[in-house]
Amino acid sequence: MLHKYLFTITGIALILLSSCVKEDFSHCPTEITIAYHLSEFTPKDGFSLRAAPTPPYATTEENVVEYLYLFLFPTTMGQTVKKYFLSSPTLSGVGFVGTFENLEGNITLSLSPATAGVRDVYLVANCDADLKTALDAVETVEALKAVMRENTTAPWTMTTPLLMSGKSLAHDFATTPTLNKVTLTRAVAKLQIEVTLGAAHQSATHSDYGYKYLNFGTKTYVLPKPSEQTNTAGHSDWQTFTFIPENLGAGDKVNSFTLTTYINEYAEGQTPEILAAKVQFKFPYNPDGMPPPEFGDDIYTIQLPAGVERNMLFYYNVSVQ
Repeated sequence: MLHKYLFTITGIALILLSSCVKEDFSHCPTEITIAYHLSEFTPKDGFSLRAAPTPPYATTEENVVEYLYLFLFPTTMGQTVKKYFLSSPTLSGVGFVGTFENLEGNITLSLSPATAGVRDVYLVANCDADLKTALDAVETVEALKAVMRENTTAPWTMTTPLLMSGKSLAHDFATTPTLNKVTLTRAVAKLQIEVTLGAAHQSATHSDYGYKYLNFGTKTYVLPKPSEQTNTAGHSDWQTFTFIPENLGAGDKVNSFTLTTYINEYAEGQTPEILAAKVQFKFPYNPDGMPPPEFGDDIYTIQLPAGVERNMLFYYNVSVQ
């Protein structure tokens, strides 16, 4: 009787072991985890950088992660794409953790490591309603590369939270259930211009000042695709500034201003070639208290490089005397 009892226990152990091998994962790990973190803006080095900005370069709003779209693309025959839209930190069987200032976080899926297998992992952050519809239809990496939004009239009006993406290729969840980690980069570059004005360019008539964004690319792709930036837009009329108290001196004269916006990536030497983006300012010229000259306002132009990469910071600190 004793031998029979021991044989029964051994048999049960063998059955449990074989059930795991035969893909009954009820007794095996049941979750996989994907850790992510946000990269910092990368200051553009070289001729376009007039002064060193002070880190951190990203604001709190530029680090926000509100929505995540996760793709597990197949790497072998027999696999199918698995995709998950995470609209809140906790959902049934799937979710992500972190604060709304997500420098890093984790996604946990109720999916066994063996079922997940080896996957190409792509993560998209802050995809709103228009992009979600396009992402819902994605079944391949090539299809994901084609997803973009286009603002043909005012691409500089992009606001936070910013579109981001990241990837990790050929990760084997079966041997390493936690993927650590996917780096999220912003889909656009940041442009920040700080201008200090000398006495000859200071005026209490705030309408004397204006700016234009010119040759800004209209397409924002989910994944890097700078050579596809074929259309541009720009201001036809001067835009008015909204000055804050720090921009004003004695008699409410304007002595400085700051412009911050976002710009889509574009490639140098692409076909068809597009003109490099630039920003123009106008301000009065009144030396020694004399009236402005007959030829009118001074025009100042900042020319961006021939190629702009996503997640870069283009920072200019200009003094105009």
